[in-house]
Amino acid sequence: MSTPLSRVKQNTRGFFLYITILASTTGLVTAASATDLVSYRIVDTAQIRSYNNVTEIEFPKTNSAFSGQDAQYAGHAPAYRDNRDGTVTDLNTGLMWQSDPGDKKTFAQAMAGASQCRLANHTDWRLPSIKELYSLILFSGTDPDPQSMDVAKQRPFIDTRYFKFQYGNPNQGERIIDSQFATSTRYVSTTMRGDETLFGVNFADGRIKGYGMRSPRTGGQKRFHVLYVRGNTSYGKNDFQDNGNGTVTDRATGLTWMKHDSGALKAGRARDGKLNWQEALAWAEALDYAGHSDWRLPNVKELQSIVDYTRSPATTNSAAIDPVFQATSFRAEGGQRDFPNYWSGTTHAGLYRASTAAYVAFGRSFGFMPNRRTGQTMLMDVHGAGSQRSDPKSGDPSRFPHGRGPQGDAIRIYNFVRCVRGGKAEPQATGPELDIRQAPARGLRPQSFDPMSGRGPQTQPTGVTIHKPAAAKGYTLFAPINSTVTTLIDNEGRVVNQWKSEYRPGHSVYLLENGHLLRTGAMGPRGNTTFRAGGSGGHIQEFTWEGKLIWDYTYSSRKHLLHHDIEFMPNGNILMIAWEKKTRRELIAAGRNPDTIPDQGLWVDHVIEVKPTGRTSGDIVWQWHVFDHVVQDFDAARANYGDVARHPELLDLNYMPRRGRISEDWNHTNAIDYNPKLDQIMLTLHSMSEIFVIDHSTTTKEAAGHTGGRRGRGGDVLYRWGNPQVYRAGSAKDQKLYVPHDGAWIEPGLPGAGHIMIFNNGQGRSDGQYSSVDVIAPPMDAQGHYVPGSNAAYGPTEPDWQYTDKNKPDFFSQNISGAQRLANGNTLICSGA
Repeated sequence: MSTPLSRVKQNTRGFFLYITILASTTGLVTAASATDLVSYRIVDTAQIRSYNNVTEIEFPKTNSAFSGQDAQYAGHAPAYRDNRDGTVTDLNTGLMWQSDPGDKKTFAQAMAGASQCRLANHTDWRLPSIKELYSLILFSGTDPDPQSMDVAKQRPFIDTRYFKFQYGNPNQGERIIDSQFATSTRYVSTTMRGDETLFGVNFADGRIKGYGMRSPRTGGQKRFHVLYVRGNTSYGKNDFQDNGNGTVTDRATGLTWMKHDSGALKAGRARDGKLNWQEALAWAEALDYAGHSDWRLPNVKELQSIVDYTRSPATTNSAAIDPVFQATSFRAEGGQRDFPNYWSGTTHAGLYRASTAAYVAFGRSFGFMPNRRTGQTMLMDVHGAGSQRSDPKSGDPSRFPHGRGPQGDAIRIYNFVRCVRGGKAEPQATGPELDIRQAPARGLRPQSFDPMSGRGPQTQPTGVTIHKPAAAKGYTLFAPINSTVTTLIDNEGRVVNQWKSEYRPGHSVYLLENGHLLRTGAMGPRGNTTFRAGGSGGHIQEFTWEGKLIWDYTYSSRKHLLHHDIEFMPNGNILMIAWEKKTRRELIAAGRNPDTIPDQGLWVDHVIEVKPTGRTSGDIVWQWHVFDHVVQDFDAARANYGDVARHPELLDLNYMPRRGRISEDWNHTNAIDYNPKLDQIMLTLHSMSEIFVIDHSTTTKEAAGHTGGRRGRGGDVLYRWGNPQVYRAGSAKDQKLYVPHDGAWIEPGLPGAGHIMIFNNGQGRSDGQYSSVDVIAPPMDAQGHYVPGSNAAYGPTEPDWQYTDKNKPDFFSQNISGAQRLANGNTLICSGA
């Protein structure tokens, strides 16, 4: 099995032949190689494995998909010498480094400490610039999950054979990614809400970010790891020459760059210069420009070398790049004029996935940060022009309306390109033996997945009786309702992984992109004596792939309880369904007929959005309550009195779902889904036999009212379908859904994307007891508003697609169940009880 540094070992011997003079008295390299007389040598990223959009692959052949990426061009292999006096010499750059960062320091302490440092009897130590420090980064590292506390299998982005490194300590309130190293490079603008900022390298997660001087966690001065440096004071200083032919040569690095970017050359399907990662690789490899055809997508260290950290959109009204270059300006998030993120050919790999690639932001590094007072997200420059982050290699950016990650990093996916040629970039035809198996595709609902590295499939099948070639390739996640074990199986029924909890599921379990399991947990009647019904929960738990419990959130009291379903959002928050108890007095005050109020009152549903903050804690950053959106025609003295038929946006408080039986569980919402493109939430109401769509773009205050949000209607129902008699726009013959489950939008990129799929259980159908899977396309106008039909009922009048058994009664699930569209166009159906 090849190691991530195997290329270093293979190339070391040849590399030393290039070194001409070593100053043994100082340990510094005092002359560059005879064949590479440059002052700013770019050290290779050490990425020796190649990837597609998801996982590691065999080295692509020339002109094939994904060819031209980082691993296929070998640069100057990282090479160091341990001077055995607490210092390390970089044999490429000529820089000498402190090997042990010691205790963390504030920026002021780091600056002062450099002049006081006497390590190895040298007096010329300095705090490195961002370009000097970034020379040490190695993309053989693995990007960890910020919420994880397990670093056992992680690899840092620095050579730990020469440099002492430690991940953040969760026992001290840190995340494992809290391993930021300071530099002397300060951002010429500010980040967040006006914070003074320095650029630093995070060798735990492989990023450059602008870090505020003050700690958001403690409020005091932020502390950083520090590696002092000495020697080669020319390192990181560019020497650009405009060649007059649309190219620019940096004589400091030996690299030649396109003067213009892909925007100026109108690359991409929309001719706007924006490309996803695979398109960027292909465009660079095929480029014939300025008389040359050997252009390539730069690796991320090459790309970062041309950042000009003295410039920014806010201070120079330009990209963070020398004026010798042209940079396309465009309308970015929030309609702001900004400058590009440029793709690199470097994958930002994790342990189990390789779905993101590194980019460098030459404009603002936007992120969506929540306002703690209002709960609303605010768009701001969170990391500064000149940061290095990563984007998904493919996908739909509209699915990330509030970004993702701890600072809500804006997700574009379609970025710009600036190609490079020259320097040392030796083509590589083959790579090491494959090491990473495929990880699960983005899975927020139980479905088929690709395998992950970890416990391999067991030979004992779990009950597969049919496996035809037409089946979608992948894996399936399931959790029996009376078991505390969640299981992932392959198409042969072999167990790939299992997770053990102390709780039975509160019905829903989801496999996340990072390989973690997110599940509901039912605390049972002993844990909550108020709410006793099917789907009761109380816990939301997150487990690592290895089965370690890292988050256990509880929402339970005599007044409320989580139940049924959750939805993991692109920003890392989680939408949850919960009951809240309304007393007889509260219900009468709202206009409910006293004769229809159970002794214990009613359980009315609400939705909360929770941002995880600790092992058992989370902040409720948004919420919506059914009880804020009711109308009634029973008590004219109440403020919500009105004609039910004229208010389809509200729920009739006196509607009784089951005639002859009064149940405390009034709505029994059993499913929740989120559409990032629309910023809307879908709820499936079992008792009303309807689906609801509501606006998530509101504040919590707006969600409690009838105005505000993108659609201007506050938290009122935007669309409802399945049983128009609930809002008096039809009769029993117009009912289409019968105690449904699992209403959800079909995911982007899948057949029928944007339509709504529902498992229609069929209890009470007039034409017999049978289930169906129904797909509908809600009628909308040109502005994206849902349009009711001529009879005031929302359409369509019939499903656009429906699955039933040929002998209908043979397919009947009275309760639970669900359905999901797969990538090959098939539909996965879970027929429950």
